[in-house]
Amino acid sequence: MSSPARRGPLQWTVAVPLLGLLLLAVSWPKTEQPLLLALVAVVLVGAVLAAVHHAEVVAHRVGRSGPWCWPCRSRSSRWA
Repeated sequence: MSSPARRGPLQWTVAVPLLGLLLLAVSWPKTEQPLLLALVAVVLVGAVLAAVHHAEVVAHRVGRSGPWCWPCRSRSSRWA
C-alpha cells in the first residue's frame, strides 16, 4: 500500500480560515465599512467550506460517508 500524498503546509483549507480569523480580528471595531464586511463574509463562507471539506476528508479516511452514501448502507446496519 502506498503512502498518501503529502502537500505543502499552506493549502486553501488552512489559508482561508486563517485569513478569515485575521480579517475578522481587524474588522471587528470597523463595522461601518460595508466593503470590508462583505469581504469578511466571503472569507468566512470560505472558512466554512474548508471545514466541510475537512469533515469530508476525515469521513472518507475513516470509511463512513454518512447515511447518504449508498455503499455504506450495504456494509453497515447502523445507517440502514
